[in-house]
Amino acid sequence: MVKMVAERPTAVPESAEQRARRSRILRAATRLATKHGFDGVQMHDIAKESEVAIATLYRYFPSKTHLYTAVMRAQVDSLARNMPEIDPALTPGERVSAYLQHATLVLMARPLLADALTRANFSASPDQESIDSDYSFRAHLLRIAGVVEPTDQEWLVAGLVSRCWFGVLVAHLNGRSTQHEALEELRVASELLLARISGE
Repeated sequence: MVKMVAERPTAVPESAEQRARRSRILRAATRLATKHGFDGVQMHDIAKESEVAIATLYRYFPSKTHLYTAVMRAQVDSLARNMPEIDPALTPGERVSAYLQHATLVLMARPLLADALTRANFSASPDQESIDSDYSFRAHLLRIAGVVEPTDQEWLVAGLVSRCWFGVLVAHLNGRSTQHEALEELRVASELLLARISGE
């Protein structure tokens, strides 16, 4: 499997209190971006909403981009946990397509948040947060496809599917495709890219 390495620029919560504080920040950032979008949210607003000092916020997240990259990972993890049951008889490509279509519909229900997440992730530097987010999403896709121990090739394919999904989201958010077109693009991309994966 391809491994990516980068220095971690953010503080790592170790205690239960620190983890709870970090989660509170992520929830506050999610609520504010849902209402105001990426440009309409400032870090001091998030600090106030989550009831933490601004210095504490920056210790966990050095920038707004770092923060919304972490929010994207939290959203992806939540979508994976709450994904409706997928018919196991479907092919790996069909299963991944079903997941991505579901994830797209959930995110598009909050377009300002979806825009904030895609903007942050496209502009993020290769820090540990963005690497963790990418790793987590690829792993979710492969698990849904039924791949337990992915080869390097399968890991790369998952990365291609991930980038297709982000591209489709951005195109739809920018008004370049309808919802129906976006979902169809995801179906075609998933089934083509995962055609050689057996999922067994």
